[in-house]
Amino acid sequence: MTTALELITDAMGEIGAVEAGQSVSAEDAALGLRVLNRLFQRWSNMRLLQPVLDELSVTLTGAASYTLGPGGSPAVTRPIKVLSATYVDTGGLEYPVRIVTREQWDAIPNKADTGTYPECIWYAAEVTNGIVYAYPKASSGALKLDVLTNMQALALSGTLTLPDGYESAIVPTLADDLAPHYSKATPADVRRSAAGAVRALKRTNHEPILAVQEMALVGQTGDIERGY
Repeated sequence: MTTALELITDAMGEIGAVEAGQSVSAEDAALGLRVLNRLFQRWSNMRLLQPVLDELSVTLTGAASYTLGPGGSPAVTRPIKVLSATYVDTGGLEYPVRIVTREQWDAIPNKADTGTYPECIWYAAEVTNGIVYAYPKASSGALKLDVLTNMQALALSGTLTLPDGYESAIVPTLADDLAPHYSKATPADVRRSAAGAVRALKRTNHEPILAVQEMALVGQTGDIERGY
């Protein structure tokens, strides 16, 4: 376990803003925390820098849409994006559900149709909450959603448990982000360390998607790389 203050102190040491064993001032700690939390916000939008996706379960009631976020039930952090979805029936069986774009959703002529389970959903990520629209409307079972969410904002003294490799990526990346605030040039070896550690995390978190194309005589499969 580590703390935000320890990450900030180590990052400042990488650019020579503090000496080894020197304490970080309250003003520098506050600045470092803001920059660190902005780094986490940036990484939150990068699928390959999140080791685990959050999973949400949305009970279907026959409604046309469902709120995800602080104003939803249950109240959760607003998802940035829904990456995959399945429908789980009352017997526990799962069925794939397509995630469509705004344009594809708008092309559905009668969104009031009802059915046994949703064939597709569209997720609208608004400022405070997100809205999941389902077609056709279903009144039983649940949607299981794998979602991308913001990495939790940190306090200086709160402990943080990081997966292997994350501290090695955060410290030099944070150092590079902090350097302009102290009129420092980030050392080349620190930038190389940041780039290498981030690449390693992306390789670890990468999950190829298997696409299956059925042809008249021959079945073909292929890997699709999930984007950054």
